[in-house]
Amino acid sequence: MRHTSLLLTALLSFALLPGCIELTRQPASPDAGTPDGVDTAAPEIEEAGPQANVRLVHAASDVGPVDVYAAGGDVPLYSGLGYTQVSDWLTVDAGDYVFELRTEGADPTEPPIFVSALISLPEGPSTVVAAGLADGSEDDALRLVPVQEDWGAPRAARARVRLVHAGVDAPELTVRGLEGADFNVERFDSADAEGVVIPTAGGDRIQLLDGNDLLTVFTAPPFADGDAVLLVATGSLESLAREEEGFKLVAVGSQGALGEIRQDPQVFTVHGARDAGALENCTGTGETAVAANIDYGQIQSDFVSPGEYRFEVHTYPSGCTNVLNEGGTASGPLEAGERYMLLLSGEVTPVENEPFIQVASFKEQFTLDDADVAQVRFVHGASYTQIYIGNVLDGEIAEENVFTDGIAWRAESVEVALPEGSYVLGAADANGEFAPPLSPIVTFDVNASPGARAWGIVTGDPVIDDDDDEFLQLMVVNTSVPDWEVALVDVN
Repeated sequence: MRHTSLLLTALLSFALLPGCIELTRQPASPDAGTPDGVDTAAPEIEEAGPQANVRLVHAASDVGPVDVYAAGGDVPLYSGLGYTQVSDWLTVDAGDYVFELRTEGADPTEPPIFVSALISLPEGPSTVVAAGLADGSEDDALRLVPVQEDWGAPRAARARVRLVHAGVDAPELTVRGLEGADFNVERFDSADAEGVVIPTAGGDRIQLLDGNDLLTVFTAPPFADGDAVLLVATGSLESLAREEEGFKLVAVGSQGALGEIRQDPQVFTVHGARDAGALENCTGTGETAVAANIDYGQIQSDFVSPGEYRFEVHTYPSGCTNVLNEGGTASGPLEAGERYMLLLSGEVTPVENEPFIQVASFKEQFTLDDADVAQVRFVHGASYTQIYIGNVLDGEIAEENVFTDGIAWRAESVEVALPEGSYVLGAADANGEFAPPLSPIVTFDVNASPGARAWGIVTGDPVIDDDDDEFLQLMVVNTSVPDWEVALVDVN
């Protein structure tokens, strides 16, 4: 093993070159003098052997900032390298090495938190990726994954990208959307060394699949012409994309870190228009359907690139050509790493002052750090002006049991924390002056479970006629599972 060479790299003086650090020898001072009896002939200098350039990418989501050592060394090669960060290049003799990781600032005499297996660094550039979990099992334990950067030839107006799979719970990934055929990457491995070309303008959609099942999508940012970019997949699919440990890509160019790429916004269309049949929700006339053949009480999800949209509701099947809400409904900005509910509400055949069908967008931003209560937001999706929501006791909603301010149509309440238990929820008229106790228009029996994160949506029409199939219901959208679920609760 070549530990000594790597240690000397850290201990001796360095000369900074573009993109790397290279070991240099220090000449003797001309004024130092010559001791008696010393041979003053110039010593022979050995030619340097094959050189390797190496850098480290920290992609281990449960490991904090670390200092990186060569085994047995007492000076860190890299200090304070945090999650998703990329070190500078370091030039060393090509050969085999063992690396040690210590918590940032730890004394070098303290036992390391991790000692790598033997890592071979051949001549040329290699990136070493710290992947896995510090407290993982054999399958996902912390490890170093070496990636030799032996890229294919540059292409005009293109960059080359190569996926490194460091996700802790993602299966073997099928990659789609880059130029050329789909390809697979196993966990803790990397794609072919040549890399796949991608236009440098940005905007291409990179799909990651488990076989034929879509897992997530990323929108590529702009890259520099001719650059060679490692896309290091890291984090957990079980975590939310907006969480620090959520699944994402870390883009690493030839000159260093290019930033994190969060998952595309995921939109969940919820059909809450009780008088409508099957519908399509589209990003525009003749454009992309994010939900199709969706009936009342159902939910469908899709990914869209970050940006703003005007969502149109169409009858199904129309291929996004038979728009109901002329001009669409503005979504507001949909951000990478976030999830949104797109609620279809209103009436396809409105009467008098009833609202026409529209799309209301709501960002999933529930509190995540309180697993002892149910976090609930209430949404007014019924054909009515304004409502209050509260807990009904003895047939009325006392002032201390009113959970919300008046909620207008297509609006949501503030978040309400409900302790575990059973509740009778009531919707009360909020058109007049607030004068509790309030008399509920309707009531619903619900249970609050610890850790739940849900929207409670009042849907339907409060006007009772000969056909009451469109009367009020409570639609509960559970966001605490990866594939959101909808439950319908009838009025008492």
